[in-house]
Amino acid sequence: MKFQTLHKAAAASALALLTGIGARAGGPDLKTFVMATNGQSNYSTSRQPDDVFFTFGGFGVGIPFTATIDPTILASTGISGTYRQTESTAVSLLTDSLTTSGSGNSGFGNWTFNGSTSTTVQYGQLKSESQATHNGNSDNATVNSAESFATVRDTFTPTSPTVANGTSGTMKIALTIDGSTSVTGTGGNGLLFRFGYSPNASVTNPPSTLLETSAHIYGNGYQIYGPHSSFGSFVTPPGMTLNVGPLNGAGQPSFITFGGTTTVYATVPIVYGASVDYLMGLMTWTEVGNGNGVMSSKFGHTATITGIQLLDSGGTNVSNFSIASVSGTLYDANGVHLGGTAGAPEPTTLALVVCGMAAGIVGVRRKRLLNGPM
Repeated sequence: MKFQTLHKAAAASALALLTGIGARAGGPDLKTFVMATNGQSNYSTSRQPDDVFFTFGGFGVGIPFTATIDPTILASTGISGTYRQTESTAVSLLTDSLTTSGSGNSGFGNWTFNGSTSTTVQYGQLKSESQATHNGNSDNATVNSAESFATVRDTFTPTSPTVANGTSGTMKIALTIDGSTSVTGTGGNGLLFRFGYSPNASVTNPPSTLLETSAHIYGNGYQIYGPHSSFGSFVTPPGMTLNVGPLNGAGQPSFITFGGTTTVYATVPIVYGASVDYLMGLMTWTEVGNGNGVMSSKFGHTATITGIQLLDSGGTNVSNFSIASVSGTLYDANGVHLGGTAGAPEPTTLALVVCGMAAGIVGVRRKRLLNGPM
């Protein structure tokens, strides 16, 4: 996506929520999406594929509008490659990947492109990574992409022997994410990590930001979106770094990198003894510039639920609790037990996670805080 349209993303997300597009009935669900394309479009307008647009809004690479629903139409618009979405309520893990390579002639000259993307999802954990190399010149009709996303939905029912069913409270979910982004030359990349909750859980249901950022290097400058996270806007989360390389005479940096390991936090209102849908989504992408570039957004290690804390209606920590899940996955104060099924877990506390939250928040250097933490 070109940076001129970044400001449209929030509106697109709101549209998806208000129209209910992409929202489905509750229950466990895994979804993956991958796209890898190259070519010069002969179609005058473009937009993200429906699967992307109605999940994450106006982020990622646009394709010819006529092909946003059906990837088989891409070839007739001059684009090689494909995209696909896979979804299942019956399996415990989904994975998918695509690669693409090709060459073309834009209005500014010839180009070659190689791109790859992959994604994996299971209950409590997401992975996505995209990378590409572009040589030559592109224009607005060049559709060279490598992007993917995954979403996971589960239904939680929290209970505690010390809190009466029907009592309102709060669930705080800690999610640890590990990865990096990089741009050298001209081009761009992006990362979105979001959450949503009942009713009609959707990653476009605000407040939804866990971590998101993107960067683009032009021939005469650069632009960075974010980072935005549960720690605030334009605040680099503890454990991560944002680096901009030396600028040349045209104001173009030699590189932009972002990454590391951090823990972000989702806050979900709950009623003890009642079910709540929880959904999280992770997306990565690359996009080309008018010139040579190497771009990556590699979050294929982990984005994992690593802690859960419950609070009562007064905000007091509830140390003795259990969480039943419709998927059968085991969740407790230590987060998700990958591959484990829910039985009768022993009550535990979230003391270590709570201490980590406090230390992380104290350690944040608030450069330009536009919005408060979630």
